[in-house]
Amino acid sequence: MSFFSPPPSSRLLTGLCAVYAMLLLTIIVLIVALRSPGQSEPDRTLEKQLGNLSAMVSAQVERLSQDGGKFMEKLNQMDTSVQNIINDKSKDQMKSGLEDVMVALGKLSDRVKKLLLNGTSEITCPDGWLYYSLSCYFISKVGKSWEESSKICKDKNSHLVVVNSEEEQHYVVALSKQQYTWIGLTDENGQWKWVDGTPYASTPKFWSLGQPDEYYGHGLGGGEDCAHIYLRGDWNDNHCSRSLRYICEKEI
Repeated sequence: MSFFSPPPSSRLLTGLCAVYAMLLLTIIVLIVALRSPGQSEPDRTLEKQLGNLSAMVSAQVERLSQDGGKFMEKLNQMDTSVQNIINDKSKDQMKSGLEDVMVALGKLSDRVKKLLLNGTSEITCPDGWLYYSLSCYFISKVGKSWEESSKICKDKNSHLVVVNSEEEQHYVVALSKQQYTWIGLTDENGQWKWVDGTPYASTPKFWSLGQPDEYYGHGLGGGEDCAHIYLRGDWNDNHCSRSLRYICEKEI
């Protein structure tokens, strides 16, 4: 007699449910642990936001095994909800913990994408591009200004590389091969921003010691508003008109 055994994808979905439940517990713990000391009255607005978020997670876990495609849509909605809380400047004490949750959600999202792609056609990148962790990367052979590099990437239906994790940083540094290389980070509008809209506060930073310094002594006019990979692999801000190599990134 043989017993029914769920397919690997079902078992993985079950595992993801458990991970999601752990994230829910993390958020609840953050509410208790990160409340301001001596605060006599809790912030009901924030608690309501997180309460609604918790209810959303519970509903998603319940439906996960029934519809993997819809799960990705709901996951994106939850990412947005958590990010809205992080962006609330009056809740600075909760930012650090919630940003950790966002990182965990990002990793979970990658696992789900891989699950949904499993069994479909093999993941491939265009000729001349390299595959890594659900993205394709293109490294230029010639130098361009930051603006020219950004436009070239857009023409390739991609964007200058956005570094979302320490692992991706290591990969991008390896691609740069110890040469100055533009990345998709600029503060031309006064604040550092990633070209794809990823919140700067939610990503790891790899600035060289003393950088960014907005140096004006280069004689090129203005300061330094564009970021690039240094020879050692850390980051430096430089004048955007400099001619450097660049890396484009295209998410799958």
